[in-house]
Amino acid sequence: MRHKKKTVAAIFALTLLATSSGIFAEDSNKEYKNFAKQAAEIEKKYEGKNSQFTLNSLEGQLLNEKKYETQVAFNKLISNKSEKEAQQLALEKIIADAAVINKAQDLNLKPSEAEVRAKIKKEKDTFASKKAENYEEVSQMFNVLLQSLGINEDEYWNKYIFNNYVVIVSKEKLERDLNKDGTNSNKWQDFETKTIKEFKKSHESEITSFKKSKGIVN
Repeated sequence: MRHKKKTVAAIFALTLLATSSGIFAEDSNKEYKNFAKQAAEIEKKYEGKNSQFTLNSLEGQLLNEKKYETQVAFNKLISNKSEKEAQQLALEKIIADAAVINKAQDLNLKPSEAEVRAKIKKEKDTFASKKAENYEEVSQMFNVLLQSLGINEDEYWNKYIFNNYVVIVSKEKLERDLNKDGTNSNKWQDFETKTIKEFKKSHESEITSFKKSKGIVN
């Protein structure tokens, strides 16, 4: 089950579908297509504002607005959350991602572009081999997303997905470093919680400004 969740999350780059088993059932087909359409509109909105698909594209932007808005759409259309809950969950997600990236950089564990590309290639090859769990289901969702975004598979893997894998690889490197002594494989949750808490404290003013700009009400 854990592998299945990770596979779905990787395919969609936003880690939006990590807990969405069975999402493409007939009764949710329409909802997912609506989400894909909205994701495409958000992508177009931010086109050119984050066009450099290298590690530098994450520098200079504390919180990822595009990811936030896409996550809100997913939470509402697919997870059936209220507007307020969708916003809060999306905010927590992008804060967690930013905290991980910053911590990796602070500890000199920031992934190289080559490392990120290697991870993407591994996931792409797994998907292409059709060996991934729930392949047919994920493949249908993948095609809907590509059609809505108006991009091909190469563009998806080489550009669209890149920044999300920076987060994934950063987390993997931090977790490996944390458990390098091999004594405890359950350290990550406490470490991540502490990392996010510290990030929120040190960037309180920026987070408050972001919330105001997005109309997020506590």
